[in-house]
Amino acid sequence: MRKCSEGRSPDRYVRAFCTHPRTHRHRRQFLLECSTLNIAPHPTVTAPSSRLAQQREDTDYRMMRLLEAKPDASQRYLAQELGISVGAVNYCLKALGEKGWVKLKNFAHSQHKLGYAYILTPSGIAAKAQITHRFLARKLDEYAALQVEIAQLQNELERSAAAPQHLPS
Repeated sequence: MRKCSEGRSPDRYVRAFCTHPRTHRHRRQFLLECSTLNIAPHPTVTAPSSRLAQQREDTDYRMMRLLEAKPDASQRYLAQELGISVGAVNYCLKALGEKGWVKLKNFAHSQHKLGYAYILTPSGIAAKAQITHRFLARKLDEYAALQVEIAQLQNELERSAAAPQHLPS
């Protein structure tokens, strides 16, 4: 099995943050590129290019929405709400944590016994806003495509209903 530079196995979420520019290996090069292009080294969320990357981003977005609404949610609850396995939730949370978008807090010793809470960081809130914009644009495009397809299907039905039916005898 191929391993990334940090020694992790190539999982769909692990691959995402092993090559992320904020990892220690690429940090110096990333800062150099930022200074060359005269931009701030704050990590911006780039638009995903492949369908798999879009699905990953959609999962991350839905995860961050759930965590914002219910930070004390268990991984099992998140898995049920998202329709994915608990293991996938675990990897997704680790990836979001490595990106600096989610922080894990342990409240096991508090009086309220909440256990763990997953809290969106300020950079996570900013990333969620960028992802929300792209998510909404994708869903509006899908909606427009569905409207066109529905109109075509309705036209086909109207034409087939208006055409005389010739049945073989």
